[in-house]
Amino acid sequence: MDIGRPEVVLDSGPPLRLKVRAAVMTNDKTAHLRELLQRHPGESPVHVHLAGPEKTTVVRLGDDYLCDASNGLCAELRLLFGADCIF
Repeated sequence: MDIGRPEVVLDSGPPLRLKVRAAVMTNDKTAHLRELLQRHPGESPVHVHLAGPEKTTVVRLGDDYLCDASNGLCAELRLLFGADCIF
């Protein structure tokens, strides 16, 4: 008999990846992002790539911010952070 590590599969959607310059993430923009994600709940995790002058830091938002990117969320995010913020 073999004993092995179980394979864990999470039922989530594809991640939503945002690319934002770190200098742009003001308190107001952060609050607006939080509001947008809460208005579009879903199964996709959100990864924010904060681009600084020398490096990019990737932050995975908590499960409270799982979203559904198919209901116009991407358009609202592009208005908030620019046309090339989603990749």
